[in-house]
Amino acid sequence: MFKGDECSLIFPKQGGVKAIMQTQASTLIGLFESMFDTVLRDTSNKISLIYSNLSQNDQNRLKENFFKEKLEKLRYIYGEINEYTI
Repeated sequence: MFKGDECSLIFPKQGGVKAIMQTQASTLIGLFESMFDTVLRDTSNKISLIYSNLSQNDQNRLKENFFKEKLEKLRYIYGEINEYTI
């Protein structure tokens, strides 16, 4: 579902969406948290440097927006957002 330390959700084979749907929510949340933390641990990238220089409020807001986007993706996968369902 996730490839190594890369920060992307992938569907490696047919049935990938079904596999995600059968994964416990707590596992998916942990994987999304890992994605966020992986980017911040890499001190060689600009994102990590910019994030570390933000105020605590801005860091919290950025993290909240990141997880909000991931929630939207999960809702899409589970068909809970009507405009995306066919």
